[in-house]
Amino acid sequence: QPELKTRSRYSSKLNQTKTPFLQKKEDSRRMKAIMKRKLSQKIGYGPSIKRMKDSGPNLSSIYANEAMNFKIVDTEDQFYETEGIFHPTFTNQVFNDEEKISGYTGLNIDIFFTSSTLRPYVNILYEEKEKKADDINKSLKALFKGGYTTKLRSFQKWMKEDNQFKPPGENIYSFARLEGNWSAKYEMYKISPQDKDFEQISLNYQALLIFFIDGASFIEVDPYWEYYVLYKVENKNKKKNYQVVGYATTYSYSGNAKKYTKRISQFLVLPPYQRRGFGSLLLKGVYEDAWKEDICYEITVEDPSDEFQSMRDIFDIKLILDRGFFSIFTKKMKNFQKDKITSRNY
Repeated sequence: QPELKTRSRYSSKLNQTKTPFLQKKEDSRRMKAIMKRKLSQKIGYGPSIKRMKDSGPNLSSIYANEAMNFKIVDTEDQFYETEGIFHPTFTNQVFNDEEKISGYTGLNIDIFFTSSTLRPYVNILYEEKEKKADDINKSLKALFKGGYTTKLRSFQKWMKEDNQFKPPGENIYSFARLEGNWSAKYEMYKISPQDKDFEQISLNYQALLIFFIDGASFIEVDPYWEYYVLYKVENKNKKKNYQVVGYATTYSYSGNAKKYTKRISQFLVLPPYQRRGFGSLLLKGVYEDAWKEDICYEITVEDPSDEFQSMRDIFDIKLILDRGFFSIFTKKMKNFQKDKITSRNY
């Protein structure tokens, strides 16, 4: 997937403010007053918004992709940091084919996700709203089938629950990699669609796919589906804390009488982790799990994007080299040439 760059409308003067719209130790009423004051100063996580006048004589429009700002958090302090903010690539399935939202001035749709289960907290801010403005909440409710909250306290509760989260399924793949001066640990889990503990979590993961994979859709679960989730593992207060890095789904079907084909259907590395090699590591986990079963005939991909196909081509070439295919081929060629020379001598 292409790298998504963080965009911000902070100015150097406004950047001295403690936070764009969240203040510690403030009750909800005071929070709303603070939000309104800061909106008048045009403080928010979003970029400069392009306004268009093509939605009607009285309605202005903005691009949904620019108005929406995402961030994954696991501590309250991360609310006040601009690092790690990312934006959707596709919003046509959420709003409309033109990816526009009408009827708002100064709109910012800030969505925070818990780090393990990706439960969303939606905070919609705007300077002005017209009478016939689009119903943003209605569109988001249709997308987030696992539910979302607009209350900060509910989200804080979810964050605490995520700190106790343990991934369902089977740990099939673990590795460590050097990141700066630290060795970061990662674990990959294979999860059955029949696992009830993952049913709601899967809805959250799939909702995020809609924003980053063109034409993505929610899967209709049956026993032939399998989920693969890659987590970063950190130790906090002597307990493991799991932060989701990437997510893939596969579907198995019979290739012939004795073998089956595993098809990769959905595949996403979350934007904060993109361009860092995690796509290949997630793909490697899927491959290695398939190799454990002798009856897997092949691994295919359903309608891959150009970026995914390029990554897979590089991964496959590296796999071929690591497994010594060319060394075996070269050895056989040398033996063939040797036998050919020997036969000429006779």
